[in-house]
Formats: sequence, C-alpha cells, structure tokens
Amino acid sequence: GNKGVITGTSSVDGIVGSFNETNITMSNISNIYSATIHGFNATKKVKYKIFANDSDGFVATSDTRTYIADGTQPSFGTATLNPVTPTSLDDVNISIDVFDNVGILNVDLLFSTDGISFNRTSTTRSGDKYSGVIPAINTAIDVFFKFEAADVSGNVVNSSAERFFVGLVDLTVTDITF
Repeated sequence: GNKGVITGTSSVDGIVGSFNETNITMSNISNIYSATIHGFNATKKVKYKIFANDSDGFVATSDTRTYIADGTQPSFGTATLNPVTPTSLDDVNISIDVFDNVGILNVDLLFSTDGISFNRTSTTRSGDKYSGVIPAINTAIDVFFKFEAADVSGNVVNSSAERFFVGLVDLTVTDITF
C-alpha cells in the first residue's frame, strides 16, 4: 500500500507525529525519528505535523504539511492489434489506452506463448495510448499478452490477460501478370 514517511533530526526526548488528527509515535534510530502513515484505499489529502518535546517539558511543533495519498490504480481501455489477424510472420503492434488520476510513470507490454512465463517489452506513448510490439513468432501458436502500468505514486497493476492466434502463411502470391 501507499505510505508516507515522516522524518526529523533532534536530540530531544521524544517526537510524536500527527496525521489527520491521529497521533503516532515516532521511532528513533541514530537521532532520525520516523513513522509510517499507512496506506489508504482511495486518493486522499493527508495533513501531518511533528511535535518534539525535551526533558524540560518544552514542545516544538512543525507547520502542518500535506501530501496526496494515492490509492487509485491505473485503469485500461480496450487493447487493439495491428494487424488485426496476424500471421506467424508478422510483428504485432498492440495498443491500449491507460488512465490514472495522478499520472502514468511507465507501461510495459508482457507477452508469452504459454500464458505462464511472460517476456517484457517497453511501450511508446502518444497521449493516453501506449503501444508495444510483439516480434514475429514464426510458428502457429496462441500468443498471450497483458500490459503492466505504474503510476507516479507507485501503484502498479496489470491489465487482464488476453490472447490471439498466429497462423502459418498457407499461400504466398509472388507474381501477378495480366
């Protein structure tokens, strides 16, 4: 899940972090105080501040800070193949629209001939459309594919696995005369 880490350096007795009005105790490792704000299941604005106290009872409070906790994974449109009916001799370009509420970091195309072990290839982007190429397989076989998308918040998700069949070329026309 998503997490935010609060850190600060101090030689004080203790530090408490507060996010969205919930106090969390911060741990001290070599005078680096940290706490984890656990993930959220939806995109949410998180406010936090840090309270530090010393042995004399003085308390210092940071300014309130905010960040966006993104609990929304990227989503996918419908994949399209080019050529629509590929043969075993064709490189196949597969495109899909990918959407996200905060922005896409990366999209890869994964493909396989057994549906278990997938090869990974990069995609190119044009607007919301990402396209990757599966090289010619050179045999009649089912080809499985899916896309993996990562957003800028670190959410990673795969599209549903799909498949298409590449057939052998039964007929080749080499010379036409009239």
